[in-house]
Amino acid sequence: MIESAGEILMRLRADGAFMDLVGEYDFGSGLKDTALAVLAGNETIPGVKKVNGLEVIIGRVPDTTSRAVIAGCSVRIKKWKLYLITYEGGDPDDGLQAADRLCDLCPGAEYTSVGGGSKQSDIAGIDQIVVKIPGLAPWVDPNELEGTHWPPITWSGDIDGLKAEDKTGDGGNYSTGQGEANNDYNADGGAI
Repeated sequence: MIESAGEILMRLRADGAFMDLVGEYDFGSGLKDTALAVLAGNETIPGVKKVNGLEVIIGRVPDTTSRAVIAGCSVRIKKWKLYLITYEGGDPDDGLQAADRLCDLCPGAEYTSVGGGSKQSDIAGIDQIVVKIPGLAPWVDPNELEGTHWPPITWSGDIDGLKAEDKTGDGGNYSTGQGEANNDYNADGGAI
């Protein structure tokens, strides 16, 4: 269970793979710091002249809903928001990689892109991704994730050696490949 934004900050700082993606704040006087912070809605980092690479902002207050349960008690359900803002000076894919890493660290997390294209002038940086982490999400030990990169799932259009057209053409299910099973069952007098 995630109790505070400070806990998220502490866990992220302990994950070397995530921190390798985070950029830096440039304060203009030669002073630089990691671009990772906990901020409230209208709060800013004082003295920052420029952000290089990926900035990660953890919202201080989570989105919260309340549900009534038996006996008049209520349960609060929290979702923490992290804003991943990509600026010049870093890899343009760092935001996406950081969002994926957060989903690996917190099963149940989800993310969406906020900007780009015609909305570009409405957002800070080149791109923004908002990651939502459920307050009840477990936090995976980063050491357990090392070396586990699942290959992307792709669709080849072929199930069980039958082409997709064959499966849908004879009454089968395109996604499960049950074309032959349906035909065999119906041929024996069965009903589906």
